[in-house]
Amino acid sequence: MSTYRQADGTFASSGAIYAGGGTDPASRARAVAIAWYKVERDIPTSWAVGVSLHEGNYAINIRDIEPNGHTTGGVFEVDLPTLSPYPEIGDAARVKMPWLNPFDLDDCCKIFAARSRSNLLRIVAAANKWNAAKGLPLIASNPPPPDVYSYMAIAHNQGLGAALLSIQTYGMDWAAYKARPENANVNVAIDRGSGIYGDDVVSGGVDFTSDMLAPFDASGAVIPPPVIDAFVQSQLMLVALLGLLALVVYFFVIVKTPLKGTI
Repeated sequence: MSTYRQADGTFASSGAIYAGGGTDPASRARAVAIAWYKVERDIPTSWAVGVSLHEGNYAINIRDIEPNGHTTGGVFEVDLPTLSPYPEIGDAARVKMPWLNPFDLDDCCKIFAARSRSNLLRIVAAANKWNAAKGLPLIASNPPPPDVYSYMAIAHNQGLGAALLSIQTYGMDWAAYKARPENANVNVAIDRGSGIYGDDVVSGGVDFTSDMLAPFDASGAVIPPPVIDAFVQSQLMLVALLGLLALVVYFFVIVKTPLKGTI
């Protein structure tokens, strides 16, 4: 069920806060596009708007708890930390930036951008492995063919393993994926009244307009590219953590130097 995070940190069945505070879907979609464009340039804004439409309908404070306890939230419904029924570190920690708030639009964009770029690389690699085995041309990761985004939607909605298994079994072909009988009820492949999820992450969906591909900010100024995008920040944090771990191993395992002097 869906609930919405309130200002005091509690959750209620009502009280949705929409991206940009917009009162209409187009302005909410534009706010998502602007926030995304500030942190990510390799993956287009149409991806972010399409996902946010189908996941939380542009609500930035939404939280969903599935019957198995899996908890997601924020405008892209990223994974949230949970303790039961099974431990989940959440996507913010997974991208090595646990201080980011999934219920903040800008922070959620950073979390999801890092996750999306990671999934994109894995999906392209799987598709190219299939293509190479079949003697087909390899595909690029920047920019990738449109079908990549549809399989990224599978990864986000069902898990990366589901997307990779489909590619490993059938190759990457979104039209064929939608046509297979076993996918007739898969969320990303059917129209639940707001368009087909896997199509809308390519086009941006019903509320997307072409000027959102490279949007201006609210004051009309050009949005500068990020100095360091979210994916690179995630990788740098990973390097820093591995470096710290290496130092700990060096001093306490190899050198065997205690933290404070010797006894």
